[in-house]
Amino acid sequence: MGALPKCVVGESLLDTPRPEHPRPDFERKDWLNLNGEWEFEIDTGSSGAEQGWASGRREFNERILVPFPPESRLSGLGYIDFMPSVWYRCIFSVPEAWAGRRLLLHFGAVDYDATVWVNGVKVGHHKGGYTPFHCDITQVAHVHETNTVTVYAKDDCRSGLQPAGKQSPRFHSYGCMYTRVTGIWQFIEGNRVEGGAIQDGNPLDTGGKNPPLPLAKTRKVVGGVGRTVGDGSILKARLIEICRNFDQQEWAGAV
Repeated sequence: MGALPKCVVGESLLDTPRPEHPRPDFERKDWLNLNGEWEFEIDTGSSGAEQGWASGRREFNERILVPFPPESRLSGLGYIDFMPSVWYRCIFSVPEAWAGRRLLLHFGAVDYDATVWVNGVKVGHHKGGYTPFHCDITQVAHVHETNTVTVYAKDDCRSGLQPAGKQSPRFHSYGCMYTRVTGIWQFIEGNRVEGGAIQDGNPLDTGGKNPPLPLAKTRKVVGGVGRTVGDGSILKARLIEICRNFDQQEWAGAV
């Protein structure tokens, strides 16, 4: 593994918490670990978007150590009151060797409703506090200058409109209900993609074997792990990724 570029806020290089690759089965030689200190702001009125915070030009007042949620003392905040929406901002650099490559930004989990901008351009939106997602930033990221990523997360576990697990709807923990988790709470990783990848697409032709699950949305394997496969062909070794989308009540998988 090469050296891990740090996440940069302003002009300071910061130590990286959780420096190990978060997904060793998908580890690449070169990757960016964007864990570290980010700018942070609680948006009590959920009006930051209207105030232009997504542009990436506004500096936020607080500092938070990602990937720890603001409720955790490890984040440097330990703020346990309810936060209807929060904002994050970080400046990062893309290695020059990645020029001309497809660039992806991976989020391990953001609770709950997340929107991502890079250099003021919206690159992704995801609902679901427990599942990973990625954004393609190829067209908006700059290789020879710094880039700004801004993340907005809405999370109202008391609304009854989103899965909240055992997160306490009260200020204090009680019984088996514990302190809530808001915003980013898993790794953030950037990498370049060569030829192979798994992406949304049409169902594979399985020849009647291992048919998709009911109400399933399958993914097309356009590049295997450690091998190359043609468009629409079937991997000899089955590759299965099943995750539950609690909002749309559908399954996503790869066979």
